[in-house]
Amino acid sequence: FCFHNLILIHSNSKENSPTRGNNHSAKSNEASMAVISYTNLDRIKILVREAAEKAIRTVRMNLGDKYAGSGAYIRAYRLPSVSEGYIGLNELFAAWIGGYANDDKLDMYIIVSVEKAIRLATYAQASGHVSSWESRDTTAKNKYGGAILIHCLVPELGTEPTNLIFTVSGLSEHGDEAVAILTALNLPWQANGVPEIIEKINNNLARRLI
Repeated sequence: FCFHNLILIHSNSKENSPTRGNNHSAKSNEASMAVISYTNLDRIKILVREAAEKAIRTVRMNLGDKYAGSGAYIRAYRLPSVSEGYIGLNELFAAWIGGYANDDKLDMYIIVSVEKAIRLATYAQASGHVSSWESRDTTAKNKYGGAILIHCLVPELGTEPTNLIFTVSGLSEHGDEAVAILTALNLPWQANGVPEIIEKINNNLARRLI
């Protein structure tokens, strides 16, 4: 029950969606992000959006007609210390990216994208996971792959490397993962550990595209 409520709280911090327009992030996130100037945060959002748009176009072309015109809900979180688990998550970006062929399931995608990030942060703390695929559970509802954890240097966040979680929901599981991976690689932040992530999740789609 508590875990479900936590997902709902995070999922209410929607930057924008095809049907809801722009919304401010949750107040708790605003407080935790106070040390980052709005100028830098705006730049991060622009960079992530551009990287994600490029990524989803590339992935859709390789998924075939089934996903033509589809979009996905994409989030980026900062996790300063893996030892903090999901409590340390700071949302940097949240938006629907791509087409609208599947936006009838938008509410589910919003919630699932949050669940993946929270679960990954939890297992990263407990077991050193770097993807939500490592804790996916096909016997449980909505516990899918599609989130990755990378280590990189983001100048807009400071001079020390940090951890970022990219989580995607809307395509197939390997499609979501590929979008997350390509988004990370499309950014000018020197993402580390991507080949290791691809090997762990055995994502041939992502392997082909990088």
